[in-house]
Amino acid sequence: MTKWLTIATIMGLCGGLAALILNFSINIVSRLSLSLPLWISPAIGGLLVIIIYRSDNIASGFGQINI
Repeated sequence: MTKWLTIATIMGLCGGLAALILNFSINIVSRLSLSLPLWISPAIGGLLVIIIYRSDNIASGFGQINI
């Protein structure tokens, strides 16, 4: 019982730490996005889509695995 309580406590602390890191990174991205001009956002979105399309075989095959 003590072993599982310890593991659950550690996992809870790790989850809280992950939430804080995610919140911090979202704040950084939001500050960066406020400084960018509005016209550049479609170019950044297109670049992200190209990166995902080239790196993920399932995304490039529209759900079918291309080997």
